Amino acid sequence: MNNSSASVLDSIEIISIHLPKTAGSTFGRIILQQIYSPEQIYYDYESLPVKVKVVQEKIPSPTKVIHGHFAAIKY
Repeated sequence: MNNSSASVLDSIEIISIHLPKTAGSTFGRIILQQIYSPEQIYYDYESLPVKVKVVQEKIPSPTKVIHGHFAAIKY
């Protein structure tokens, strides 16, 4: 794939949906940070928008992990 058609979502390794009362805070704030650098983790606590183009524009390019409270369909 060439760079012009590459998406920031192509480099994502983990998408983690934090469900209440399931140790999501521990996973997102402690465990992920032992594996990935802070700039590689994108915390998403916005349920909307779900438009892919809008979502991609918000995610920085070094991101490898998306973690937060959002609908699974978002990504």
